Amino acid sequence: MVDYIYLERKHHANLFTPLPIILYEGSGSDLYDIDGKKYIDFATSYGSVNLGHCHPKLVKTLKIQASTLAHSSRAYYNNVTPLFLTHLSQVTGFDQAIIMNSGAEAVETAIKAARRWGWQNKKYSKIIVARNNFHGRTTGIISFSSEDKYKRDFEPLMQGFLEVEFGNIDQLKQVLENETLGYAGQRLDHENIAAILLEPIQGEAGVYIPSYEYMKGVRELCDEYNILMILDEIQTGMGRTGKMWAWEHYDIKPDAMCIGKALGGGLLPISAFVANAKVMDVFTPGSHGSTFGGNPLACAVAKRTLEVYEEDKIVDGVDARSKILADYFSSMRHLPLVKEIRHLGMIAAIELKRDARDIVESISKKGVLCRETHSKTIRLAPALNIPFRTLIEGLEIIEQEIYANGH
Repeated sequence: MVDYIYLERKHHANLFTPLPIILYEGSGSDLYDIDGKKYIDFATSYGSVNLGHCHPKLVKTLKIQASTLAHSSRAYYNNVTPLFLTHLSQVTGFDQAIIMNSGAEAVETAIKAARRWGWQNKKYSKIIVARNNFHGRTTGIISFSSEDKYKRDFEPLMQGFLEVEFGNIDQLKQVLENETLGYAGQRLDHENIAAILLEPIQGEAGVYIPSYEYMKGVRELCDEYNILMILDEIQTGMGRTGKMWAWEHYDIKPDAMCIGKALGGGLLPISAFVANAKVMDVFTPGSHGSTFGGNPLACAVAKRTLEVYEEDKIVDGVDARSKILADYFSSMRHLPLVKEIRHLGMIAAIELKRDARDIVESISKKGVLCRETHSKTIRLAPALNIPFRTLIEGLEIIEQEIYANGH
């Protein structure tokens, strides 16, 4: 019998700490391991599988496009990418996009866009970021991470970022009014700042949801000081919060947005940086690009993903499922082991009073897959179309295991 865990540990760098489960098959919100044991997926690959595993409409499109034209590079036009771009523009409300592969690439594209826009319009290119952010693990992105473990021994890091407290509008005002010192004592004010890059909800940090007033205030400050507001919707977008884009909860619109994960329907990696001409006009031929970015196969699947959202009214169904989560959380909050629960739409975090890893493992043994983040927090992100009975079944198991481990 093949020892899959041994082989992966032998031949893959030590980057991950997976649960000792070997998955073989997925359908909707159900996953099966190599022994045939069934699991309910409450992790969805960190929100990448919003429509469930192997959605039949998407698999059909994948097969057709894979047998027609999978890749041609951007050295030529094709008959798929322009149609996807048109549909993406309609769904996002932005004129143009740069298509990449991973979420981190979309964020790197945003950084390049902000810097070039800053140099061309303000003669400065510094970017404000939020403490406890997570935007990826490239060398550029880890340069402004709050996590030392992401940066350790990868120096020298990229300069030009200023970290402020997430949700603190007064601190942001102080920075922009020239009252806060930046790197190496350098004074930073709105004349130095090209952009502010934020997650509308800090997912990896533990699902921290800012106030309406904070997000509205950020938008107003960006308008006042001619600063780009760039939102990373890679995890929170595509209906995850009950709106197609999380920024819709705050009655604002950013100047640009990063999207990814669920855009590929859980089948293929594809991401995008979207903005209007004000931002996109800074790019010229050769200033950015990707060999596989915008390939016909990924674009065909992403276009069909957007269509399924509309055909099946996916976002409309989030509210009812979110209310079920809220009902269960109202009782879970009283469990001795639970410190706090944070929740919006179909993304949630159950913060415990001790490490969560053993409880996550216990939950998995009972047939529900989820993951811990920052050691003490269980993060939940079921598929947006998970059947109601399956959702309730999974929540009951999670509640029972947290209760059992708290005594």
